[in-house]
Amino acid sequence: MKKLNVSILAFICAVCMAFSVITFMNANVVKADAGVTPTLSATKVMVSKNADKMLLATAIKDKEDVYKVGYTYSVDGEAKEVQEVFYYTSISSGTATLTPADIFEEAWVSEEGVGMIISEIDFATATAYEYKAFALVGDRNDQGQLVEPAEEVRVTPETSTSKTFYSVEFDTDGGDAIATQIVPAGTSASALAGFVPVKLGYNFTKWQLGGNDIPSGATVTENATLKAVYTEVDYSAYSTYEVSVDFDMRDTTPFDVKLPAKLSGYQVVSSKLASYGDGSLNGAVTNVDDETVNVPKSVPNRGENLIRVRMYKDGTYATLEINLVKASVIIKTRDDLKQLYLDLYNSTDDANATNGSWYVLAADVSWADPDTGNASYWQPGQASGTGSAKIFQGTLDGRGYTISDYHSAFGLCRVNGGTIKNVNFEPIIRGMSVGGGVCAQNKGTIENCLIEATIYSVENQAYAGIAKNNEEGVINNCMVILVGYVSKYETKDMNAIAIDKGVINNCYAINNVDSSCPVQLKYMHSSSNTDGLFASAELFFQNVTSFNSADGWNSYWKIENGQLFFNNVKVI
Repeated sequence: MKKLNVSILAFICAVCMAFSVITFMNANVVKADAGVTPTLSATKVMVSKNADKMLLATAIKDKEDVYKVGYTYSVDGEAKEVQEVFYYTSISSGTATLTPADIFEEAWVSEEGVGMIISEIDFATATAYEYKAFALVGDRNDQGQLVEPAEEVRVTPETSTSKTFYSVEFDTDGGDAIATQIVPAGTSASALAGFVPVKLGYNFTKWQLGGNDIPSGATVTENATLKAVYTEVDYSAYSTYEVSVDFDMRDTTPFDVKLPAKLSGYQVVSSKLASYGDGSLNGAVTNVDDETVNVPKSVPNRGENLIRVRMYKDGTYATLEINLVKASVIIKTRDDLKQLYLDLYNSTDDANATNGSWYVLAADVSWADPDTGNASYWQPGQASGTGSAKIFQGTLDGRGYTISDYHSAFGLCRVNGGTIKNVNFEPIIRGMSVGGGVCAQNKGTIENCLIEATIYSVENQAYAGIAKNNEEGVINNCMVILVGYVSKYETKDMNAIAIDKGVINNCYAINNVDSSCPVQLKYMHSSSNTDGLFASAELFFQNVTSFNSADGWNSYWKIENGQLFFNNVKVI
């Protein structure tokens, strides 16, 4: 048997309009010689998805002597006829094959010689159609071959199929078209209520017609537009998943974020950069596949960004929070650290060196000479030959990692005007009048830092574990531990945190060297304050059993079983 042409199948609606029970109709016909009279079912109607074509399908059995089949039909009373259509054992859509059992009834499957009469006609809503299939019974020649009959014998059902269809458009309450459904006249409103179009990010509430709720028992009698009323999804009722991503601005590769396993297969509903308000990234953050989402490199903030992505799958919503750091440099190696050194050292604008830059430690990094393994000198804090101070005005986020094996008279930068946080420094502080472990002068913020200092003392010089001058700066949640010295001289003064106090909150210091060491931490700051300063690690643990949780101290520090940990790494 022939298959239905694929070009015709493009118009077949996925939804079969099944509104009447199939019955076999007896017809008074004149049989051909030794022929068999066919039987036709009532016609089924399928409307194309774009509602411009209609497919007529009538089952036929006992078709051995059928010479030709077709349809007579009328459109708003105007009679028409189509012939030379064919019958088929099945309709193939390319992805599935519809048998008579799929379109009609189970009983037809067991019948021998069952096919279908198929015809495609133009279609419009709010139009009365009436269909009746026919089959012409042929004659047989002396060789038993089927030929055109000398006299037409037409077999038809006793009754025709009459249909009028209407278009029901489903819109959102905001006026956005969602879908259109073609339904027969008389379809109940309750049947339409079962069609719930998905509007991502919203929950369906009810249908309205003309701004009013649809009355109970209402039926479709004309083309209509129903408005779907929605309420916004409450994402707090669903799970939130977090991922953290570092993006190095030097990197030119595509920026894709792998989804947590539980979000595999979810699709993006909306996205926003938290600091820019709802919808700021809509259409920008997209699914690359079921496993990843793509974040544009044009995310506006250099530094820390929270991108909140709303997602949907199979009726369930979820929130993905991407903690994204858009870093000028992600520091994993000595060469990466050298970029920070050069950014400071080569800046031509002494007042704005590294302005707005963002540096992130992603590993412990040593500044030791790669050839000798010895600590190297670090001098980015002062411009060569000018004596002018370079001001660090960016952000250095250490993530709890360590910068080690450097010695400097100034610290990491001579003047800090930005933010230095979450770093474990292991410097050798060289004796000069400006000596400091992190910087010579702090005008910015230093927080959540550990300084494990070794002193290279010079006679009659003043030192500070963090910053010599802190008059204009803020130092929070920091700890200085003196771990050694390289000198025959005793220092003039050794303040644990700073020489000039400024703002200092929640800081501690420990002399973790022998009491006979000529270099000792004497004060916390210039006011001769010793609160938080301990002469030994033993005294520290005797007096400090837990840390203040203010300002995120507990995020990086903890004491367990007489041991001090910074970012889960044991310090002492």
